Amino acid sequence: MSDKKPMTAPESIPQLPPPDPAAAMPPRISTATAPGRDKLLDACHATLASVGASQRAVASEAAAMTLELDTMARATLSATLDGVTALLRSKSLTEAVEVQLTLVQQHLDAMATGSARLSELGLRLFVGASEPFLDAARQPERGSI
Repeated sequence: MSDKKPMTAPESIPQLPPPDPAAAMPPRISTATAPGRDKLLDACHATLASVGASQRAVASEAAAMTLELDTMARATLSATLDGVTALLRSKSLTEAVEVQLTLVQQHLDAMATGSARLSELGLRLFVGASEPFLDAARQPERGSI
């Protein structure tokens, strides 16, 4: 057995003085010392309104893009199913190659059409998201805060 003594806490722990509540509070800004306070609050409210309008535009256009992607996927799956059915019904190698080429052409056409439509939707999303900020920046009374 060892002769080690167990560790004990010191007999007296020094006590810290209680915190001063007045020292912890930040200084108050009175309206007399902040002449541009109303303009600053108006600018903050206008900025938050612009952010909200931008988020609504992004949500709306994102939903439109989702619907367009859904339409593209359904059209591609339908064309693929029709192509596979026609491929299984083909009686010769020539017919199978013809069906395959037609299927490739349909897919390329659908991809070109879909990418053009998604580009339009992306541009609408960008314009819709940035328009509230551009409108707010164009207002002359917000030029100086």
